[in-house]
Amino acid sequence: MAYSAEVRVLGAVRLSKMRDESTSPERQRAQVEAWAQLHGHAVTAISEDTDVSGKVPATLRPGLGPWLTDPALRSQWDVLVAAKMDRITRSVADLCDLIEFCDKHGKVLVSVSESFDLSTPAGRMVAHILASVAQFERERIGERRAEAAMALQKVARWQGGRFLFGYRPERNRSGWLLVPDPDTAPAVAWMAERIVRGQSATSLARDLEDRGIKTPRGGKHWSAEVVIGVLRNPALTGQVHWRGEVVRNDDGVVVRREPVLDDAMWARVQVALDQNSQVRGHRRDASLLLRVAFCGRCGSPLHRHVRKLRNRSYDHYACAARLASGGRKCQEPYFRTEVLEHVIEAVLLSSAGDVPMMIKQVTPAHDRSADIAAKEEALAHLQERIISAREPSLFGFFEETAGKLLADLAALRAEPARPETVSWLRTGQTFGEYWDALSEAERHEFLQRSAIRVHADHDLDDPWPRPDPDGMVVLAVHDGIRVNIELGDLKALRDLAGQT
Repeated sequence: MAYSAEVRVLGAVRLSKMRDESTSPERQRAQVEAWAQLHGHAVTAISEDTDVSGKVPATLRPGLGPWLTDPALRSQWDVLVAAKMDRITRSVADLCDLIEFCDKHGKVLVSVSESFDLSTPAGRMVAHILASVAQFERERIGERRAEAAMALQKVARWQGGRFLFGYRPERNRSGWLLVPDPDTAPAVAWMAERIVRGQSATSLARDLEDRGIKTPRGGKHWSAEVVIGVLRNPALTGQVHWRGEVVRNDDGVVVRREPVLDDAMWARVQVALDQNSQVRGHRRDASLLLRVAFCGRCGSPLHRHVRKLRNRSYDHYACAARLASGGRKCQEPYFRTEVLEHVIEAVLLSSAGDVPMMIKQVTPAHDRSADIAAKEEALAHLQERIISAREPSLFGFFEETAGKLLADLAALRAEPARPETVSWLRTGQTFGEYWDALSEAERHEFLQRSAIRVHADHDLDDPWPRPDPDGMVVLAVHDGIRVNIELGDLKALRDLAGQT
């Protein structure tokens, strides 16, 4: 195409990252201006898009886009010039759109490095070939990045970005890892313990704010949703996830980093959160008997509940099944809070008030059950892959991997286990003195920790409860309420003191 002296040039400069000297904005501008000077044209403007990917359509770029879509700007240029084809686009579809745009509006598209313009059929053919190559390279870059990311995930490497509350990045010789944060990991463990012992997520959020612990995003305001979001994440157990899926190594075993919560505690937390969600609309807060007292009629937990009748509030414990169903699943009447709590406290003190108080210390058993479970899960996953595989060439790989897993399982099962041990630390107090010194929240924690369980009902004609052969159950009747109390660790204290 022959150009007249009145041709006006619009330069297009694009860079994905501000670090490549060979395609720097300055170098691209110089090439555009040199081309215009060589052909005797005037440069009207040079649009610039930095940190913009080549897959972004030209019309959507903040720099170039308005010159293509705004009629007032579009009328100010005749030729769109870029230093190189991939500075214009890395998409064949986008290139076709640009060619159609130029034909419709009487414009010309030029690439300096490849020495072509789209005013000729040959130029268009070359442009399509170059755009296809550019698109292929862009897609391969994405594939290589995905492959590299998966390889890093398989060795539990951290690739940057946000990380889970309870962890922090730490660099070693091979790269960056996520390790338990000495500041936030204990906070997660504390949160888990409180939830398991019956504290509500709402109350726990207030306690976290009172302690000055920052949220995962660095803010000061905790909510029940944020607490639940942290504790629901299975990555706290050390499992590595990528794109929503659990990452497995070449043997099919789930890849793990050092955990913040072990599997058993995380599972207990999920059960506690599930139970909380069933009656969240009725609960006021964690109370003395939450997950300690249960309905003697149906076995559901008793929850503290405030009823309003005739402009007066009545504090009661109520069966969770009754609250959730409006009385359809269980008809057990309400229990007055002060009466039920008084009866239980009186039974505990009369049963063990003068017993020397000792604190139970448990050394967990040491075995390889978690490792064995992981290998068994990997073997089951491998079996599913074998069943679904259609390529006979893969069977050899599956057979070799299964052999390794079976050998590992045999070795793990052969390791000797160390049983759990229990010791008792004397406090110099009686249980009654110890109990009197506790706050209500601390008493609730003690009841939970000591496995003390209460069943209560109003049906005095029923023969329930039946005698317990170990003498752990104490029956009490008061004010129309019958309670059946399992003494838990208090039974052990009585045995240690010889008061059976």
